[in-house]
Amino acid sequence: MKAGEIEKAREVIQRISNEIKKSDAFFALFEVLAETSRIDEALEIAEKVPDGVRKLQNLSLISKALARTHDFDRSLEVAERIFDEKVKSEALCVISSEFSKAGHIDKALEMIKIIPNAFDIHKFYALADILDEMKDMDPAIAGIRALSNEKLREITFANFC
Repeated sequence: MKAGEIEKAREVIQRISNEIKKSDAFFALFEVLAETSRIDEALEIAEKVPDGVRKLQNLSLISKALARTHDFDRSLEVAERIFDEKVKSEALCVISSEFSKAGHIDKALEMIKIIPNAFDIHKFYALADILDEMKDMDPAIAGIRALSNEKLREITFANFC
């Protein structure tokens, strides 16, 4: 999609009076931009989506896409804009996993610490990825201890040992 076509699509979408249809149209445009790695434009579109749920989905997808390209600073900036704790936790889980894949175990463990305790399952998945990547076991044990859910701690320790 060329720049002129994107601008034309934006103008047409802005004229849609039905908010749900407008959100759907913005989401479709967002997906095209995200798939073609036009992250800055996709982020701009994500911010314009009037539907809160679609906006959350968009921001989460962008944050994850940035993490997968190892643009961690921007990924975290976008994740901070996510106002739903569950969706934010999912994004932070992906960021943590990508940090570990890039060999930044300390940063990956930092991400686990900021995932709210209500979403220990996301911590568990991120920690499993860290354990797959890590060579030094001491930080992993500290990460396991950070899990607030006793059952998840037990499972994680059992799988770790």
